[in-house]
Amino acid sequence: MRRLALGKGVMLLVAVLGAVGVGVWLSRWAGGALPVLAQPPWPTPPPHLSVPPPLIVPANQVKRVPLPPVEGAQVWLLQPFPRGFLPRINPLPSTTLASGETDPARRIALWLEWESLPATTQLLYRPLDPAQVPPPPEGYRLRRVFALEAFDAEGRPYVPLLRRPWVLRVPLAGLEGPPPEPARLLLARYREEQGRWQLLVTTYRPSGAFLETRLVDMGRYALLEETPFP
Repeated sequence: MRRLALGKGVMLLVAVLGAVGVGVWLSRWAGGALPVLAQPPWPTPPPHLSVPPPLIVPANQVKRVPLPPVEGAQVWLLQPFPRGFLPRINPLPSTTLASGETDPARRIALWLEWESLPATTQLLYRPLDPAQVPPPPEGYRLRRVFALEAFDAEGRPYVPLLRRPWVLRVPLAGLEGPPPEPARLLLARYREEQGRWQLLVTTYRPSGAFLETRLVDMGRYALLEETPFP
């Protein structure tokens, strides 16, 4: 019985393979081809995002923003650095800006990628007096405050729509008073339209002893310390 069942199975397999072979032979003999559905190929390079090209003003035509007479203040002239219609392959070129404090350990840093700005921009960094800004949220105290302001090529204030977020790094060196505990520190941005400080997602980098957050807007920023419970 087992031999009979095995023989029937072999005969069935031979019949199926024979039918397939005959079908392929007939298709080739008739000069036709089996229909194949395929996705149309992508163009090379891939299509670009539909965003307007950046507005670039030569540096010699920019009306420079005056530097405030405050220790550490800095003004940067930033260009969008377009790369043309090339594939957007990460990582993109980037640059790091540093503020102008006399002590290098106290300088904040801004990391940004090319193409993150929509136009030629003048960026102003200005340290602020904690006594001249709105009070912090309950349970926090101000340890450091500064402003980041953007101006166009004509020297007029404007709000750039960042196409890629920047990274803000604030060192812990040079703070007045006893050294703070990193676990109690946060970065915050003052929301002018809401009249309050907004706590930001903050990362502590022990290798460089600084706090780090993503920056998507200009405005007033603060280093806050959570006060211990009484």
